Amino acid sequence: MPRTHSLSRVEIELLASLRPCVYKGTLITLFVYPTHNSPYLKSIAVVSKKVAPHATDRNRIKRRIREIVRVFVARHEPIKNTIIIRATPMAAKADMVALQAELETLLARAVHTTDKNIR
Repeated sequence: MPRTHSLSRVEIELLASLRPCVYKGTLITLFVYPTHNSPYLKSIAVVSKKVAPHATDRNRIKRRIREIVRVFVARHEPIKNTIIIRATPMAAKADMVALQAELETLLARAVHTTDKNIR
């Protein structure tokens, strides 16, 4: 995904005042925020040290998540929400197929969320 599709620190701080629509899975938790000024999806992957203590493992999980989101967005109509994707501790042990299946399921549910469902 292009750099313009990632969130900046300022944008993340602005999201702190909004209430997201939350979709929970066993490997991933998805926080969906409305985006009113961006014509495309903005996303960020968050993997804490509790999930994977080594930076290489955290980065591998983030790369997998970004790739899954990139492929999902390419196959679907333009998504105009802001999405924060947080990995759970079970994501460290999951393979790419399991991560992809769950993330695509959560993203498909999030695509059908309208702005009135997000406060």
